[in-house]
Amino acid sequence: MNRAENLGLKLGLGIAGLLSLVLTASGVAAAPEDQVAHLKRELLARAESVGPPPEKNAEAPPQPVQTILAAGDWEFSLEFASKIGNKQSRANALVALVGKASQLADQNQARVALGRVVNAAGEIGEEAAKARILADCAAAAAKLGAAASGRDLFTRALQSAGRISDDSSRARVLARLAEAAANLDDTGQGRALLGQALNATDRIAVEATKALVLTRLAAAAAELGDAPQGRGLLVRALQAADKMDDDLAKAGVLGVVAQGAARLGDPGQGRAILESMVGATEHIGSDLGKARVLASVSGAAAALADPAQGREVLAAVREAANKIGSDFTKVRWLLVALVDAEVKLGDASQGRDLAEQALRTVDTVSGDFARVRILESVAGAGAKLGDPAQVRALSSLVLQETGKVADTSLRPRVLIILAQAAGKLGDPAQGRALLAGLIPVADTGRGEAELMALLLAVAESAARLGDPALAHTLLSRAARETSGIAAESARARAEVALAETALQIGDGARADASLRAVAAMRQRFGAQVLADADLLRAVAVAASLDQWRWATAMSDTLGTDDAQLDALSRIFAAWASRARSR
Repeated sequence: MNRAENLGLKLGLGIAGLLSLVLTASGVAAAPEDQVAHLKRELLARAESVGPPPEKNAEAPPQPVQTILAAGDWEFSLEFASKIGNKQSRANALVALVGKASQLADQNQARVALGRVVNAAGEIGEEAAKARILADCAAAAAKLGAAASGRDLFTRALQSAGRISDDSSRARVLARLAEAAANLDDTGQGRALLGQALNATDRIAVEATKALVLTRLAAAAAELGDAPQGRGLLVRALQAADKMDDDLAKAGVLGVVAQGAARLGDPGQGRAILESMVGATEHIGSDLGKARVLASVSGAAAALADPAQGREVLAAVREAANKIGSDFTKVRWLLVALVDAEVKLGDASQGRDLAEQALRTVDTVSGDFARVRILESVAGAGAKLGDPAQVRALSSLVLQETGKVADTSLRPRVLIILAQAAGKLGDPAQGRALLAGLIPVADTGRGEAELMALLLAVAESAARLGDPALAHTLLSRAARETSGIAAESARARAEVALAETALQIGDGARADASLRAVAAMRQRFGAQVLADADLLRAVAVAASLDQWRWATAMSDTLGTDDAQLDALSRIFAAWASRARSR
């Protein structure tokens, strides 16, 4: 018997019985205490199955921990985190808990939480993971006014760091310890630790890893108040990345380096690094790689504390972008980031000009799919302009071009972006006017699932713009479109989206009906009719509707332990949120 079946039996139901309950019961108004207790026990029993963090974000806490922490229950979060089997994921969870503990309003409670995290860290056998936790605890203790405790924890972290054999792990941990030393007002020791981290980094043979570690060390240098050293480390990171053979992998690493430039705390130093990165794109062979790097640089330029410095960087980006041979690649992968940065740095007119120039390229590409991709990007860029009148004006131009796309099944792709932009306009009148122009074009769209998704996007925006009548009318039409979708899997996904939109605009009955439809399709066609990721969305809707048993039943049918654990944590978070509001 697996754990999912066991949970069902604990609640007095098997899987078939749970599905039957979803199809026939009216739900329950609140989560009974015995069910909550069973849910907690089930979550704790599953903690052992949590796997390693993703390679691209090795310090990310597990998703269930993030969900439970967001619910505000640090005590249960700590209990859950302490039982996670994978040491790296357990460490990431405990580090997240340190941050949560330091934010508690009650300092006595914060100290208690911190002490419990320290105890949990002592049970981790991996030295790098232990050192990270203790370093963060040392910094948190100092912020809470417990300097002696902070020093003791710092010493323990140093001892663990001394036993780390892997150079990249050692360098990262020493960088964190250098930052902790700064928090403890000992910048001298911080600089010494940063020097040790550099020695470890010099021994790293893989250039991509070396570039990422050097970027991490640059952040530590900035924390120690030495932005010039941080710039020097980022220059070394650029040099390491330049030795990589794979252009797209290089672009990914350079994106991280760009973020590091924005964190130096010195706009002039950051600008110098970003302009060097723009020059480095000449060594990237593919247009796609160049566009991705320039997009990363644009975002980092917008984050510089001095808008004038940021605008100088963007001028260099625009010049480099003109050297990209493919207009399609430039529009598709750079336009939105560049326009967003221009607006954030106070030059909305430049952003508008870039978007309008990109729109003119739609006539230079062949094929409806390529045209739609460009229109999607221009629509997304237009949404960044900020000024409602400008957004509406550009969106109207995009609408005209969308109406010319011969393949009407592709039109909803663009129209959905425009509908979402309308709902976010700060001027409801402008937003409603944009929707009024969009709906006739939407009526020309084809494609069952695509048209349904478009109707839902327009309904959500209408609700945001204060037109509930239109929102409910469109929701009803979307429901009719959903019932006519021939492919079972597409119809099941559509029902989940319908439930989400119904919940958002306050139609609980419609959301309830869609959840029942999802459960019926799972019972009739099996688990393959709906991917776990989509069913997780349905679980979130059910939990928000206070449908405790329904949410539990659907989570019980998920295909993997990870998915079931994610679902149960979402149910727990929904219960905790409701409990606080009572």
